[in-house]
Amino acid sequence: MRLISNILISVILALSLQACEKKNDPAPQTTDRTILVYMIASNNLGDPSDDPEDPRSFDQRDLDEMKLAASKGNLANSRWLVYHHPRKGEIQLKELTKKGFKTLKRYSPETYSVSINRMTEVFDDMRSLAPADDYGLILWSHATGWLETGIDEPTLSTSSKKPRSYGDDRGKQMNIKSLRSALETTPFSFVYADVCNMAAVEVAYELRNVTPAFVASAAQMPANGMPYDLNMRYLTSTKPDLVAAARSTVEYYRSRPAIEHLWCTVSVISTGALDDLARETARIYRSSAYPDNYTPKPLDYSFRYYSDLGHFVDAMSPADKSWHDALDRAVIYAGATESMLGMPLDPHCGLSTYILSSPAASDNSGYSTLQWYKDVAKYQPMQK
Repeated sequence: MRLISNILISVILALSLQACEKKNDPAPQTTDRTILVYMIASNNLGDPSDDPEDPRSFDQRDLDEMKLAASKGNLANSRWLVYHHPRKGEIQLKELTKKGFKTLKRYSPETYSVSINRMTEVFDDMRSLAPADDYGLILWSHATGWLETGIDEPTLSTSSKKPRSYGDDRGKQMNIKSLRSALETTPFSFVYADVCNMAAVEVAYELRNVTPAFVASAAQMPANGMPYDLNMRYLTSTKPDLVAAARSTVEYYRSRPAIEHLWCTVSVISTGALDDLARETARIYRSSAYPDNYTPKPLDYSFRYYSDLGHFVDAMSPADKSWHDALDRAVIYAGATESMLGMPLDPHCGLSTYILSSPAASDNSGYSTLQWYKDVAKYQPMQK
């Protein structure tokens, strides 16, 4: 019995010491900026490439680009985190260092990465594990802009092939309104959407109160996405240079061989100016007729829900100075390659919009539930 008592006392003392050590662990040191890449690759972007010279999946390519940039010292005084949901394997929150990635936390696949609960959980973990004076967010996956075809809190079930708003996790998607709700929990100084079709005025307007700066593409993006090895230094600098990152991306695609048939649009949007743009656009919509023989300038070759906003407004009210001044305040950079699969891209105003063909079209994919529709698009003149 004495032997057992001594063992019990030893165990209790050991546990007490461990508890004291945990209690006295120093809190994570606050850094200048933490950037989180929210990478959902549990879709075809996580499949091996069919390029015989580079069979890596697209998420792995970008992770390798990040490691290359970090090895060159491009992290500066920032911390770079990646929430990585791969096609196969563990879901992890990882931190990038000069030597590569280290795992901070693992997550259960029972919760979809496109759910509000998972996204806010990751945001909480970011603030706890990598506290900073400033936060930036990069959205990485598939996307189809404003289309409200996702669900707020999906549960594991058979996958859907419907178009998605943001993200594609095993066939499930996140509505833009749900994304807005998740972003309301964390003060991101910028959101960079490294996905397709998110520079829709409907999306930017929906997110205007949750981040001051929004970077996105008005058209579809090639699977290659942003060149992280070139752009990390712009995002981790003392003051993030979003225009430099956007311009670098456009120049990267302009320099690619024509045989690759790659294209790119990137816009940098000052969301605080979108209320003025909404008022000016609503003014023109109220006072104008649908332009005769008008053909929209498409920015998407599959869904056709995205047309150039400036092209449409100018057709109704040519060179309207008040409107263009408001646009210039809202879109501080808009760059593009010359074309996308034969469709001209350059010039473009930097924002797409859905052009309503009839009142019934407002019911398409939940369009009438968006704030841009309620404040602006409901006044749009219709084609007779």
